[in-house]
Amino acid sequence: KKRQECAAAQSFIENCVRAAKLNKNGTLSVQPLCRRHCQSPVFCFCCGRKKQDPCAARAKKKNHFLAICATIDGNNRGGFTDMRDDQIDLCGRVDFLRDEGMPLLDRKARFSFACAGCGDCCRGREDIVLSGYDLWRIAQRLDLPPKIVARGYCRSSIGPVSGLPVLRLAPVKEQRNNCPFLDGGRCAIHDAEPLVCALYPLAQEISREGETAYFLQPTQCGGQRVEARVEDYLALYGTLERELLDVRWAMACMDLEDRVAGLDLAPVLRRRMQDKLWQALYFGYDPHRPWQEQLEANLLWLEGELDKLAAYQERLAIKKTDG
Repeated sequence: KKRQECAAAQSFIENCVRAAKLNKNGTLSVQPLCRRHCQSPVFCFCCGRKKQDPCAARAKKKNHFLAICATIDGNNRGGFTDMRDDQIDLCGRVDFLRDEGMPLLDRKARFSFACAGCGDCCRGREDIVLSGYDLWRIAQRLDLPPKIVARGYCRSSIGPVSGLPVLRLAPVKEQRNNCPFLDGGRCAIHDAEPLVCALYPLAQEISREGETAYFLQPTQCGGQRVEARVEDYLALYGTLERELLDVRWAMACMDLEDRVAGLDLAPVLRRRMQDKLWQALYFGYDPHRPWQEQLEANLLWLEGELDKLAAYQERLAIKKTDG
């Protein structure tokens, strides 16, 4: 049995070496080891049955924050269903990797895509991740507390890469896995739709320096051809006017990811930390008050709470050493 385990480990290492390629600019490209589960480049450990290596994923995403609604194509007409929590993080699917086929677009650039008006992009989706601002807008639209909205329409988890709370829309299985807000082929909260929905088929990329860029995802839906300038498309769906708020959210999450990664807490203290993260990022908001001023107040409160947890962990470690 030991020999079998060693042989399996050696095979795994060799596959990883074959899959990884160092580019001239110093970035790492990862080619798919198999395409059983998806068509995007992905480290596939045992065909996805094991968690993706969080260190590899962190190295791939640490410099950017993505808002992306992954492409629906002819081979995947019902969306992405039965996605495990370890496949989703704040930037969407952890296996997503922007490649040369999705270059960043100038805001004056023109792009085109085909839309059949079929609504499949609203069906069978388990990868529609909400930001705290998205949840606040939906709560404001429904006139409900954010926590009630999250309980009623979302699925929650802790990101395998970021270590932060992740909230995504939960499809309604009794209605062909439709988005919970899809009503008669139309979005019931269109004026408060999540960022990834408003952007599609564009996606947003925010750097650690707060610079925002956009790129076009390939679509294969067919139908009428739509052509537009990037800035006109963003303005049409209200994403330009909220861009600064989305940048603030992304910057806060990237900073918190580093902060959380540096905390070595006991399990009980880590659960307390996660509760405080949920409160600061998603639930501790009044839908009738401006979102950003509440975010800043929550982040200030959270910093103090994380300091308290770190100090308590240090006292526990000293007590254990003395004992």
